[in-house]
Amino acid sequence: MVAVFAGCGFQPSPASGDAPGSDAAGSGSDTDQDMDGVADAVDNCPTTANADQRNRDHDAWGDACDLCPHLATATDPDLDGDKVGDSCDPRQGVTDHLALFNGFYDPASISGWTASSGMWSLYGNALHQDAPNPGDRLFASPAAFQRVAVTTSFVVGTASPNRAIGFCTGYIMGVQQYCCTVQDGSSGPEVVSTWIYPGMAAQAKSPWTGTFAPDDRIQLAQNPANGNQCSASQGTTTVSATGSVGPSTVGKLEFYTASTTASYDYVFIVELD
Repeated sequence: MVAVFAGCGFQPSPASGDAPGSDAAGSGSDTDQDMDGVADAVDNCPTTANADQRNRDHDAWGDACDLCPHLATATDPDLDGDKVGDSCDPRQGVTDHLALFNGFYDPASISGWTASSGMWSLYGNALHQDAPNPGDRLFASPAAFQRVAVTTSFVVGTASPNRAIGFCTGYIMGVQQYCCTVQDGSSGPEVVSTWIYPGMAAQAKSPWTGTFAPDDRIQLAQNPANGNQCSASQGTTTVSATGSVGPSTVGKLEFYTASTTASYDYVFIVELD
């Protein structure tokens, strides 16, 4: 799986270092501090080897050294020093760690993931679910995570009744899951927090005031530090629905769609220590 893990290759916060491509540490345009075959003068991570130069958010910093690789920022301050930038840190002031960033660039990045239903594939630098017919479409990570905060961005596919797009964490089949979705409700689209664990199954819902039409892009984030808080964002619009979490949150990450196609741009996972 193509992933960026905390402690593996991250340089200090860009806010405190030289900008990529500045060649500040070298004396010539051919200097290559990280020996990745890309000269510092044009390297988007001059002190972290990244020959592929992947840059999901198209800012100055490549994924391999960007403390918020999914958010385009001029700088990425990290006041608590946990190598998760303040702009994407679910708990500023608390030391957590980045468990996974997957930009869905190539098939190797979903090696080991399993589809229990749907038509899941990777192309065009995105994870796609291409089965539009009614029913749940599930795609699960190979490994379980502890208590995690997750952010993803998806593009809405086909327009059809009873659509739902999102993901679940803490997934153990038939036992528990904590889900965040944007879905069609009886009065219009909703942001929904669902929590299921032994002896409990419930939902919290908030009306979604953004758009939920084909080709619309929505960022969806889950923060278990605030209950099962699900926040959907689109432009300047953010809507949250907050539920609850059970005694255990250990389980897999599962992407979820129902009655629509969809594509996911990335997944960013912070494990809460």
